[in-house]
Amino acid sequence: MKFFVVGLISILVIIYLEYKLKTWRKETLFLSFKKNLNVINVVCVSLLFASLMLLISLLLEKCGVFINGKGTFEIEMLPYILYSVSIVPLIEEYFYRFLPYKIVLLPQYFKYLLVLSSLVFAFSHSVVGAEYVYIFCMACILSYIYLKTKNILYSIFSHGVYNLFVFLNYYAYFNNVLILVIIIFICLIILYRDKIKILKF
Repeated sequence: MKFFVVGLISILVIIYLEYKLKTWRKETLFLSFKKNLNVINVVCVSLLFASLMLLISLLLEKCGVFINGKGTFEIEMLPYILYSVSIVPLIEEYFYRFLPYKIVLLPQYFKYLLVLSSLVFAFSHSVVGAEYVYIFCMACILSYIYLKTKNILYSIFSHGVYNLFVFLNYYAYFNNVLILVIIIFICLIILYRDKIKILKF
């Protein structure tokens, strides 16, 4: 129950910051949700990101770089899982992605901000060894997604779907490399459907 209290406090802080910063910034969190909003693209980007990151994680596990345990699902874990796939992505993406870029506002510094915010993101997680590099790379990609789309929903959903995939993998419900490759392939085709030209002979 402790994590719900932390989540509630964090959301109240976000509301307060948005209220204080809306006169200084032109764009608020909710205005960001409307930019380049395409539900199919949000779903595809989220599935692509989550599948790619989980695939890399599984491959690193097979190579012995990661040691990921497996657990048995218990119903008591459901509130924590729901919290991790919904509230946590919103909070983390706001504080590590959306807010820093909206405070700095100078695009020439965004590459430095991307590295700095990703480092802070990585070291805020309880991981060991090479996992820090993995989390850092994941944070860089999430930042890239936000900067490319200008819509934080893409990053929030990508983060949430990834967290869901991690839980499904941990409980051994979703750890098939072939399925992940198929999802990645389908999402790439949908995302780049306009650029794919049918060859006519």
